[in-house]
Amino acid sequence: MAVWIFSGGRLAVAMKVKDVSVPQLAQLCGLSNSMIEAIKGGQRQPSMTTVGRLADALGGSPADFFVQMNDRDDRPTELGPAMDAWIAQMLCIAPELTQEQADRISAALFGTEASA
Repeated sequence: MAVWIFSGGRLAVAMKVKDVSVPQLAQLCGLSNSMIEAIKGGQRQPSMTTVGRLADALGGSPADFFVQMNDRDDRPTELGPAMDAWIAQMLCIAPELTQEQADRISAALFGTEASA
């Protein structure tokens, strides 16, 4: 059975793509800077209400922030932070790409399923 967990790496990528700082996101979501940092860094798992606030603030869907975990081990079934960093760099180098296009390119390169 697969389990979906929140990915702080995906939050970091969304923030970079939207050019939103920690203080800006904290203010938009009604959270402290330290809470945003803890969520982004993987030290805290946000509630679904908070995930909804993050998605609203960044103009996305709550599903954008989740990765699938395999029940046989604790590793994400996708490349997780490494792929997130790759996508962030790709979007910085080629800002005309959309997040969906970057996800599809990464999926083709890494053999993983593109984000929805």
